[in-house]
Amino acid sequence: MRLRDGFKGVGAAVLILAFTGMAVAAEKATAIESVKSDIEDGLGLTAAQKERITAVREEYKAKQLEFKRALSLKNEALRQELDSDAPVRANVDAIVAQIKDIQGQITDNHVDVVLKLRAVYTAEQIRRIKQRLEQQRKAVAGKKQVKRSKKPAEAAAGK
Repeated sequence: MRLRDGFKGVGAAVLILAFTGMAVAAEKATAIESVKSDIEDGLGLTAAQKERITAVREEYKAKQLEFKRALSLKNEALRQELDSDAPVRANVDAIVAQIKDIQGQITDNHVDVVLKLRAVYTAEQIRRIKQRLEQQRKAVAGKKQVKRSKKPAEAAAGK
């Protein structure tokens, strides 16, 4: 096996991870929208607040989409460099640095949306949101605990 063949496997793995990450992100986005809707129900949002929240989220989504596309392109460039006959470490390092930069922009965008949304909500609404989030965390933790406790029992029963 030539060194180049080993790099092709690495490049394919990078590509698979990128596409898998995008699919998981899409599933998470749908789940997050559902959670956001559940959390915001009963907060007594004004029409102006709802409008501002929608605008902030749309801006966030547009930027995230832009970043995800750029990230996908950079991952493809990395795959191509690693799959080349003679990958150059300096080129790989430059692409990886660009990927890290885009990942940082994704994080910055997330922080921006959180801060913008917090500015829209009243102190009481933020308190209610925190309470609901805590309730959801406890519910999820409870479900995980039930799953964990069932596994040893199933194993002991020979299932």
